[in-house]
Amino acid sequence: MYDNSPKGVGVVDYSTERVTGGQVAMPLDQVVYRLNEIDKKIDQFVSFLEIKRDVRDRIDKIIQSSEDLDMRVVYMRDYKRLPLKLIANNLGYSYEHVRRISSRNSKKSIHIEKVRG
Repeated sequence: MYDNSPKGVGVVDYSTERVTGGQVAMPLDQVVYRLNEIDKKIDQFVSFLEIKRDVRDRIDKIIQSSEDLDMRVVYMRDYKRLPLKLIANNLGYSYEHVRRISSRNSKKSIHIEKVRG
């Protein structure tokens, strides 16, 4: 009977913090500062994204006004990720012709000099 009795005092001490490893609460002023910093970064990324979209739109206009069919096919295939059947429909050519143009031009073969020219 005494061999199986509990060892030590079987009382819980509620005067100390029992949860360990938890996160320490952050002061409110530090939370506000961090949120403001995140807002600034978001604003920077949004303005950067707008610049990228403007550049993409300008490139789209240059490509669409170009007479170079090879460049238009490669651009639609590699940058817009359109399937060849849809490219053929958009450009008004047969699928076989667009496929021949695509196969003779390597991936990402549009260069900045060619777009500017």
